[in-house]
Formats: sequence, C-alpha cells, structure tokens
Amino acid sequence: MTAPSGIRVSSKTFRSCQSLAYSGRARENLKHSSPVEMQSDGATPAGRVAWGELMKFKLLAIFLLVGAASAQEKPAIGGHVPDAPSMHKFWNTENKIDFSIFAGQLAADAITTQRGLSEGFREVNPLMRPLVTRGAAGQATASALSFGAGLGIVYLLHVTQHYRAERVTLRLILAGEGALVGHNIALLSGRP
Repeated sequence: MTAPSGIRVSSKTFRSCQSLAYSGRARENLKHSSPVEMQSDGATPAGRVAWGELMKFKLLAIFLLVGAASAQEKPAIGGHVPDAPSMHKFWNTENKIDFSIFAGQLAADAITTQRGLSEGFREVNPLMRPLVTRGAAGQATASALSFGAGLGIVYLLHVTQHYRAERVTLRLILAGEGALVGHNIALLSGRP
C-alpha cells in the first residue's frame, strides 16, 4: 500500500498509524507504558496499536525528514555554488570623486570665508561663527567638522543599505556647498 506521501508501507502499518492519527483515542493509546500484547494470530486487540509498528513509522518519518533536510544543503550541480552578487562598496570610484569635490568645495569655502571676514563681512552660520572667527586653525576645525558630518551621514545611509538615498544625499551636500561657495564669491566680487 502507498501512503499519501508516496512511500510504500505495509497495509497493517498504514492502517495502524492512520487509525492512531485520526482517532480521538491517540492520547489513550500512548498512555500505556507496556507493549501491547499480541493475540495468538498476530493481530492487535481492537483499538490498540502495537508499539513496534508505531515506532517503525516514526523512525521512517524521521529518516525521510532528515534525508530531505540534508538534500537541501547540497547544490544540484557538482558542489559549485555561484558567487553571490558583490555588495555595494562605499569607497567606489564615484564616491571617491564626489568626496574629493566636497573637500575642494570646503577648501574654497574656507578661503572665501576667511577673506570675507578680513574684509569686514560677518559669518552667517551661528554654529560655525565661534570657530571661523579664530583664524585659520578655527576655520580648519570647522571644515574638518563639516567634512566629517557629510561623510558620516552618507556612510550611515550606506551601512543601512539605503544606496539610492546615499547617492542623493551626497549630491545634495555637493549642491549646497557649491551654492555657499558661489554665494561667498559673489559677495566678495561685489555682486549681491
């Protein structure tokens, strides 16, 4: 006889397990700690399942499940697993170029800010004002903090795998810093 899973088992085993599984007396049958005595003709008493038959079925089920689980671990083609797609690297060529541009913009901002302060202009950013009014050392500190903040925000987006947001944020930072440098140059040249 074939079980629903396609495995050949004896009809006696199948009927015993089926009656145990589908009857409401499964818990009662398992309460007996001693093996069920067989009748002289080899049949079990009505309503009881032989422990040996039940154990055979359980052992067969365990072997099938273990075999199916271990088969899933092995690849189908000669043990070769294809390489996983490479992760997006943070220091790729695009980011190296963008951060180089950002560093250049910060240098231009530092130069134009110090020149503007020497000509009588005032720093508008209240967070950077205490640093940039202290000369070149303060301006270098302000530029390093700005670069670190930009790099940190973009790297945080990269680590959390928000790659599109990483690129957009870096472009916005570049555009904003470029606008600030352009504004400083326009003020220094006398154009409002």
